[in-house]
Amino acid sequence: MRTIAIFFLGFCSHLALAVDPAPTSLKPAMKYNEVREVAPGVFFRFSQISATDPNLPFGGSNNAWVVFKDYVVVIDANFPKEARDVIAEIRKTTNKPIRYVFDTHHHGDHAWGNAVWAAEGAAVIGHRFCAERMRGDAKEFADAGKGPNARKDVAESTFRVPDLLFDDKLVLDDGTQRVEFLFMGHAHTSGDACAWIPKNGILCTGDACVNGAFNFMGHSDSGSWVRALERMEALAPKMICPGHGPVDGPELVKRQKRYFVDLREAVRNSVRENKTLDDAKMAIRLPWYKEWTGVDVKADNITHVYGEMTGTIAPWDLRESFGLVEGKSPSKDDKDWKAPRRILVPSSLSPNKLRELKRVAPDVEFMAARTPSEAVEMSRSKEFPIDAIIGFATLPEKPQTKWVHVADSSDAFPLFGESTLTITGNEGIAAPERSESGIGIIMSAIGKLHAQKPGRITMNGKKIYILGNSPSSEVLARRLSALGSRVILVEESTGPAPKGFARRIAISALPEEVGEADVLVACSPLGTRQSLIPQELRELNKDTILLILGPAALAAKDLVRQHEKARGFVGTDWPARQALSMDIDREEGPNPFQTSGYLDRAWRLQRENVRRFAAGEKLLGVIDPKVGY
Repeated sequence: MRTIAIFFLGFCSHLALAVDPAPTSLKPAMKYNEVREVAPGVFFRFSQISATDPNLPFGGSNNAWVVFKDYVVVIDANFPKEARDVIAEIRKTTNKPIRYVFDTHHHGDHAWGNAVWAAEGAAVIGHRFCAERMRGDAKEFADAGKGPNARKDVAESTFRVPDLLFDDKLVLDDGTQRVEFLFMGHAHTSGDACAWIPKNGILCTGDACVNGAFNFMGHSDSGSWVRALERMEALAPKMICPGHGPVDGPELVKRQKRYFVDLREAVRNSVRENKTLDDAKMAIRLPWYKEWTGVDVKADNITHVYGEMTGTIAPWDLRESFGLVEGKSPSKDDKDWKAPRRILVPSSLSPNKLRELKRVAPDVEFMAARTPSEAVEMSRSKEFPIDAIIGFATLPEKPQTKWVHVADSSDAFPLFGESTLTITGNEGIAAPERSESGIGIIMSAIGKLHAQKPGRITMNGKKIYILGNSPSSEVLARRLSALGSRVILVEESTGPAPKGFARRIAISALPEEVGEADVLVACSPLGTRQSLIPQELRELNKDTILLILGPAALAAKDLVRQHEKARGFVGTDWPARQALSMDIDREEGPNPFQTSGYLDRAWRLQRENVRRFAAGEKLLGVIDPKVGY
């Protein structure tokens, strides 16, 4: 069992559309607040919710519970009042203690009742992203208990965050019942997880799959949501117990997925046709969806997907999947901050991409340069001062320029002396391609050095030292560990090893161990600055593979020359090879940084940072000159 951490947000006042409460897989149809045993020891409570009847009080989320041999597990905490109602219903089915309650996500109608369950002696289970989100939104809980529209139950309760956290999977199994809590990816929220009861084929989905027009998308990622639903389909469930709406069969997941696929395609077509958001909202209709739910597609759903596709909504994966966080950069918090007026971009930028930049920064003028020298010349302009430069590793000649974005952090080395300049780069989002390229080079080198046939090359048992930590180092370490390699992190100081590393040692201790290394990897400038490399390390074992990735290239140049001189194997990825401008013994292959996935992420990062820069928000992917990434 692994642990992780995430986010929380308010209750579902957004749930406001009608749905026929008659389930297709349960006969007779359940009534609101009815409890039914849907499998031996598995109970479902159908909560009231409607958009067509304003007089029907919103009853929070659906609930399910599973009766184990000695205890009860509850799915979704609901609001405090409804939590107490559910406890009363549970007591009609069993007198066993309630040991666990599971938050499918952080919204109030699924998690604000946590304290009520804790008072019953239950531990609160949640994905780490669910817990993280909740920690950030405690004020929303407090505010919900105040004012004329206050929830009395919230005012009388306390805020509680899940305390039993997991990353991918957590299992409860006592031999009589088994429940698997599964993280499906960013769907309705960043911390969505489902409860899977494999013995009965029952999947409790929270709001990641609902039965009707109950999709609130304010904290969603629609593309990732589709992938999450595909993972649910892969389980081959027999029954779906959704967060809202009636119980249904496996076809419910297919309908929910179809909705997002069709909605995304309709919005994408509107964007391609350069329609405004208002035009898109007027034009988009999905007749089959209205037949299912009784209503047309909600305008706020269209607004959200339109924002995702035009960049006015920040891409969630930049933070969640690639760990990009806000760094020190110009913002409205600065006393001397002024809204930027001009940003310099490459002239090769397509008209469509320029339109996207104008959408996210409508008050900014975008100037185009063809070459780095032309970019330098334009940065000298007194008449048209440039506030930022994107796509050129160019040292501006006027203090007006506050931000430069480079493709590779190796390109940023000449800029590090400028203390007032903020530099951002793609290092964080390059980690998947960089690690895949690195593993391919290592396996190729093993085959060359040891005359192994491709089918017999293995990473299992290989001892690999990585100099310096970085986003790419961590991804590479996790993937190598999964292949059975023993990965050691080498840094200036010792401490706990990050995820994926077996150990962490100080660089001063490396000479004593490096003779045992199958591979020595330089993945960041920190571990390869000449002042940090002991003299003894300059003469590696001839059979040790030296792998240089990306931003480590320039700092490791002498180490590369030394190892080549000793006729050792040196491998580099494409950016490192370009930066070194040396003949490197390696298998040639396509540039991994020309893949559609990388290029898409790189563009979305640039577009998001343009939006942030124009709005006075701190930038993502800021390079720290002290470590080089």
